[in-house]
Amino acid sequence: GAAQVDMLICNLVDVDAGSMLCAHLVREDGPMIVSALSSIARAIGISRIWIAGTSRLAGRMSVHVRKAGARATKIKVAALSSAYPQSDPTMLIYALSGRRLQPARLPPAVGAIVLDAAAAIAIGRSLETGQAMLTVPIEIRDSRRAKSFVISAAVGTPLRDVLAALGLRGPFTLRGGAALRDIRLSPDAIVGSGELTIDAGPVAPPI
Repeated sequence: GAAQVDMLICNLVDVDAGSMLCAHLVREDGPMIVSALSSIARAIGISRIWIAGTSRLAGRMSVHVRKAGARATKIKVAALSSAYPQSDPTMLIYALSGRRLQPARLPPAVGAIVLDAAAAIAIGRSLETGQAMLTVPIEIRDSRRAKSFVISAAVGTPLRDVLAALGLRGPFTLRGGAALRDIRLSPDAIVGSGELTIDAGPVAPPI
């Protein structure tokens, strides 16, 4: 059966080195991340809380944790590599706890809950103000021009409309998440709670 959940992990390791989504969220809502993690852990009785990120983000979050004082005494911050696939929950959980998550199993199977910064912020806002998650932060990486954009998009917006709002004209090959996973997306795919980093690259030549 599933292990008793005793560990909460906030994953601030971006899907690819060079991504800027987590840095943007920490800069804009770092205190909210800390507050949300403390509230979640208190609500479900978790005593071990980790924030994992690159050394730069770990340093920034350590400052927010110290400023939170007594409300954040259970939170530990760990600096990890941003190299793929470190952000994968299996790698993340093993790096922080030594627990081995078997393929096709979910983190609660080894007593862990893993959430990203966007999810933590959404939960924090819901707990503090009752605000529903009507928008999500997404990163659009225009790999043709080596530019990245982080914007807040309404849930349900087609990716083609997000690209048009940024002035990005196709055709593109769209991929979600880490580039090496090669998850292809349609321009009609909608913004939601799935992949929050989207690569808009050149159209692959026919084979």
